[in-house]
Amino acid sequence: MKGPVRFSRWLPVPFGVVLLCAVAVSPAVEPAAPRVLALVNDQPITEAQVLRRLKAVDPYVESHRADPNRWRRLIESGTEAAIRDRLMLQAATTEGLAVTPEELAAALTRTRELLGEDGYAAMLARQGASQSDFQAFLERRMLIDKFRAKFRDGLSIDDETLRDYYRGHKDGFVSPERLRLETVEVGDVALADQVKTRLQEGAQLATLRDLGDDVRVRDGWVARRQLPAGLQAHLDTANPGDVVGPLETAGRFRVVRVAALEPSRKLTFQEARDVIRERLLGNREQHAVDSWYEQAKRAAKIEYP
Repeated sequence: MKGPVRFSRWLPVPFGVVLLCAVAVSPAVEPAAPRVLALVNDQPITEAQVLRRLKAVDPYVESHRADPNRWRRLIESGTEAAIRDRLMLQAATTEGLAVTPEELAAALTRTRELLGEDGYAAMLARQGASQSDFQAFLERRMLIDKFRAKFRDGLSIDDETLRDYYRGHKDGFVSPERLRLETVEVGDVALADQVKTRLQEGAQLATLRDLGDDVRVRDGWVARRQLPAGLQAHLDTANPGDVVGPLETAGRFRVVRVAALEPSRKLTFQEARDVIRERLLGNREQHAVDSWYEQAKRAAKIEYP
């Protein structure tokens, strides 16, 4: 008999058998292959990679899909940036540059401390990335930065150039309001309450280490506008002597005392000198990178499937 087999709707076939047959004859659903936007020396740059890059800048970037022209421009600019990074990454690998496990671990720690555990988790969620994805991204980023640093070799800025820049941009060099924070972190909320009482009574930070092996203390300055995630709401209007907490993060408890406050003020030339040098060196480095990129792009095999 040729043609499709047709069953009478009255055929007494057990329901479980029907389901089993349906599963058996249904074609397997293959996962969609990643959409490749460009090949750089035969290495693919996918749409997912470009979207992740765009989301790192604007978490709501996909809202622009409604405007086809704007969306096309965003994808094109993201792809171009990804091509530049890929060429630099390939060049860094060719030159034998590498990121050590210690360097990567330190960078991961700094990132998590800066964002806080909640902020770190939110960042991964926004970008649809796992921790291993972010670690791989961070390692690539650090490798690219090492390659870029080579373009600073031999660059220098004379003192008169620095002074001229300061005179022309004096109003832009302002030290933001800063807080000196004394932080105590423990693993027990009852101990955290005890720490808070001691801090409110004026105890020296170093003496709190004697409360147990699990006690961690830290003392440092931070700009009020750059307060770590989880502290912003509690310290946004804090004054010297104020104590906040306990604040729970990942099963540990922090108590923070504002030890000192430094108001916002304009920087002197000597204070701004290193910032100016870094800014001007950065401009010259970028010019050198741009020149290198134009040559590398001409020499590379770049295809747009």
